[in-house]
Amino acid sequence: MVDLCIVALKTWQLERGGVELSALIGPRTLVLPTQNGVDTPTRLGQLCGCEHVLGGYSRISSFLTAPGQVTHTSVHPVVQGAGLLPTSGAWCAAELQRCVAALAPCAHLKIVVEPNVLHSMWQKLATMAPFSTLCAAARCPLGPLMEAPESRALVRACIEETACVARACGVELTDSDVQASLNTLAALPPGVTPSMMRDMLAGRPSELNEQTGAVVRLGREKGVPTPVLSVLLSVLLPMERMHRGELAFPAAVE
Repeated sequence: MVDLCIVALKTWQLERGGVELSALIGPRTLVLPTQNGVDTPTRLGQLCGCEHVLGGYSRISSFLTAPGQVTHTSVHPVVQGAGLLPTSGAWCAAELQRCVAALAPCAHLKIVVEPNVLHSMWQKLATMAPFSTLCAAARCPLGPLMEAPESRALVRACIEETACVARACGVELTDSDVQASLNTLAALPPGVTPSMMRDMLAGRPSELNEQTGAVVRLGREKGVPTPVLSVLLSVLLPMERMHRGELAFPAAVE
């Protein structure tokens, strides 16, 4: 049993790790997600009890170079946001402060306690879902998409669609938040690529369903249209299903 479990799996791997995760949970263990998206806390709650689960997000750029070997390329130190959710146990606030204090000497990790962590999680999704989805669909780095007026307009449309869904879910992403996400993407190096694109190009499962799919699904549930993200999701789903072993592609005919 541990005091704090930082869950760093890909979102599509969460249920696979459920057995290992449950073995770590004690009466006052905190579970802190790092994944992109907004539905991870709910899924973790189903695995280990929602009273243990915090809201969380991470700011890191890294990729797997070999089994057990992760290359960290930027964002120093790694920023890990954390905060209480309505479903978190009453004891979580004190335990979180204790864990933050214990980790304070760590030079490579900065934990930031967020008073409204759901807002920060949605803000990150409003940045990552357009970035990941459009780069994966276009098969190109972010820079060319931000440079061309036509594709930059698509980036903004995807951010705005995500913000509308967030508001329908009770999280107020404002016009200023939309502009902040656009500014964040504009400031990234032109050659940057999202892990979703890299995974798809390498024939691996990606977080398409947990990023783009989550926005589209929640929009449908709340009656909020997401036309651009819905089209992009539909375009990318066949490849995603093939990489997950759910769909076999026929042999190409020239």
